Amino acid sequence: MTLNPVYVLTGSEPLLQKMFVDDLRRKIFPEGSGGFNDDQFDAKEKTWEEIFDLANTFPMFATKRMITVQRASDFKADDEDVWAAYLKNPPEHTVLILQAEKLDKRKKVTKLLEKSGYLHDMLPPKLQMMPGWVDKIAEQKGLKVQPKAKMALVDAIGTNLSRLDKELDKLELFSYPEKQITDEAVSKLVLKSTGDNIFQFTDYIFEKKTKEAITTLNYLLSDGTPGLVILSMLVRHVRILTQIREMIDQKQRPESNASALGIPPFRISNYVSQARPYTLTKLQSFTAKMMNLDREFKSTGFSAQLLLEKTILDFQK
Repeated sequence: MTLNPVYVLTGSEPLLQKMFVDDLRRKIFPEGSGGFNDDQFDAKEKTWEEIFDLANTFPMFATKRMITVQRASDFKADDEDVWAAYLKNPPEHTVLILQAEKLDKRKKVTKLLEKSGYLHDMLPPKLQMMPGWVDKIAEQKGLKVQPKAKMALVDAIGTNLSRLDKELDKLELFSYPEKQITDEAVSKLVLKSTGDNIFQFTDYIFEKKTKEAITTLNYLLSDGTPGLVILSMLVRHVRILTQIREMIDQKQRPESNASALGIPPFRISNYVSQARPYTLTKLQSFTAKMMNLDREFKSTGFSAQLLLEKTILDFQK
């Protein structure tokens, strides 16, 4: 496949840009990592002269060099001649990728890029296209979303692909080791706003971010998440931390036992860092507190918010 020497990606949906760049990377480096030939910069880190000097440098032990420049939207008058010279004869061995939310179409550099056919506007999908996007992103994660769950997801998030990606990560963690996403899981975990989620809530507690934990708790309860669901996720979190603490005390490596713990590999480091400050005795005391909290939920008549806020504060002692 013939690659353009320059790609300029615009649009408000960062996931579309990321997927486009990842696809280019696979085509440029079909054997895997580009190593020293895969450079990534923020536009504020280097001048265009510096970036073009690198672009003109031959790749090391490869046929192509890839340079990705993020936030590349602020073209100045002084950049016009430099860009005009580069676009007149761009090196064949380099693919230069610019990422920006939007460009000023009045700028000379933008007009040069547009005239050269290098502009690519990453338009968000229409609503009717979202079920297909659910399948596509889920497949990349090794997941399968049931038809009812798919419709519930689209109903909750609309056309926000970046949020879809994050919600599927959350659903993967909740459903692990199962790879099937059910409508029940979606109804429990996918919130109909951009608020924090139940996994952030449990993380906040054990990272001792009390204010954030209570704020997130209030959000979850006001959004209709049942108190017993929140408690069950808290119990699960403490159980995992307890198992990790036992492994640490026995000189084992929790990082090598993610599947045995029922944790996706991408989450294990978070749990390990949260478990380290606690003794096994302390974590066991948390389990006792939650057993008592379960009884209070069912017998005292106090509100879930009051009981859970009290538990959060008890955990910080």
